[in-house]
Amino acid sequence: MSLSIQKAQRNERWNTIEVLLAAPYLVLITQYVPVLITRLGASPFLVGTLIWGSAAALVIGSLLGAAWLRQVTDFRRAVGIPVAITRGAVLLLPVVLLLPIVSKAAFIVVLAIITQLWAGVLGVALTAFLPRMTQPERLARLVSLRWTMLGAGMALGTLGIAPLLEKLPLPGNYIAVSLIAVLISGVLGGWAILRIEPLPLPHAETRTHAAQPKAMEWKVLWHHRPARDYLWLSLLIHTAVNAPVPLIPLLFVRQLGASDLDYGGYLVVFWASLAVSGPFVPRLLQPLGGRQLLALACLGLGAQSVLMAIATSLPWMWLAGFVGGVASVMLQVAGYDLVVRSAPQGHYEDFVSVHTAAVNTATVVGPLLSSALVQMGTSLPLALLTSGALRAVSGLLVRWRLSVQ
Repeated sequence: MSLSIQKAQRNERWNTIEVLLAAPYLVLITQYVPVLITRLGASPFLVGTLIWGSAAALVIGSLLGAAWLRQVTDFRRAVGIPVAITRGAVLLLPVVLLLPIVSKAAFIVVLAIITQLWAGVLGVALTAFLPRMTQPERLARLVSLRWTMLGAGMALGTLGIAPLLEKLPLPGNYIAVSLIAVLISGVLGGWAILRIEPLPLPHAETRTHAAQPKAMEWKVLWHHRPARDYLWLSLLIHTAVNAPVPLIPLLFVRQLGASDLDYGGYLVVFWASLAVSGPFVPRLLQPLGGRQLLALACLGLGAQSVLMAIATSLPWMWLAGFVGGVASVMLQVAGYDLVVRSAPQGHYEDFVSVHTAAVNTATVVGPLLSSALVQMGTSLPLALLTSGALRAVSGLLVRWRLSVQ
């Protein structure tokens, strides 16, 4: 069974719309919630806890993802339920800000961590269904399209959200933005994603009422060398990539003295560069191969960290944002290509679940390490330089050790 070109193109169009509509939610949760808790008095350790604690919940959700897909095999429920829970939970943010809670920052961190459990399940479900939304030869284009539209949506979403956060007083600004995010990303975005009609998962076609779902075969994944190599390298790469995440809002607020609008300018540059470079990156995949493209992405992200470390003014951060946006597209396109080609035959969904868990584990380890360094007295520039070196080393290891081209 395969999709017709008409249905593949239709799914690609709805992917475009859904990713654009998801942007306000993603801008708020990933970019401005760390800034919010910082303004509410959160310590560097609590900011790091938001990042690595959310990632820990993502790891658990990712490991549950394969079991979720064995039990809930139809796309509408497999994706729709996690979307409703994660994006609907934003409504709780205004409640926290309005109630007389002693430590609002800590409460927001706990809420975010709990929500990310379902985000992990959603990530596995989307990754498993993505190759079934289009034709095989159009898959790299679809991955790039999603990231291009994500970049455009995040840039536009930041342009809309940052002025609101700047002009309205706290907590009214975050309450208004939360309601906007729920309406656009939750209601409209949820409707759009359910318009996508992928092919069913393989086991959905052959499963009978008497059959029991087969447990994940860990030995098969471990003894398949391409899968094993890609798992440990992904763990290293994403540890390095995520290490600076809790440091960036601290750098803007405490070292550069930037406003929410200034921070929004950096985000716009990052996401705009991602959107502009998105259509061109798939063209590099065939001549370079996934391994080479992934190595170059790691080196580019290392350069981004170095630029942040030496930044003395906003233009340096804008340059870092531009470099990071281009390198991030390369990372995602090459990374997804290698996921597809590293998976053992007949175990794609299981490998997606384990790989997603490895990536999310790295998003725990990286921010935890960098936050601990800063908490112990390491300066922000030195912590950023350390992450940049780790990113570059991971790129070299990809080039030398990864067994998949």
